[in-house]
Amino acid sequence: MNDVDRILSVYADRKSIKGVKKIVGVSDHRIRKVLTANGIIINVTHKKILEMHDKGMTVADIASALRLSESVVHSYLPPVRPIYRINPSVNALRIKKCREKKKNKER
Repeated sequence: MNDVDRILSVYADRKSIKGVKKIVGVSDHRIRKVLTANGIIINVTHKKILEMHDKGMTVADIASALRLSESVVHSYLPPVRPIYRINPSVNALRIKKCREKKKNKER
């Protein structure tokens, strides 16, 4: 059983991030990310953040409105991955540029 399955299984029993942390031994942040990625709403703050995000508010606006840091707001939002080769991330573009530069030097 991998970490994700263990986190989901223990959370289903305990309904507590602290309980999951004690048993699985991973960080709060990792637990929140797994739960949010699987559509589990953790608390009232999480619900508010998702509602505001669905209305089109930016992370900065949500953080300001709820008096939270932007990193906390990000931790409650489900991860968004770019579509491979269609919408590359900034890091993917940087890596591509580096590889092309290396390839040109080899020629």
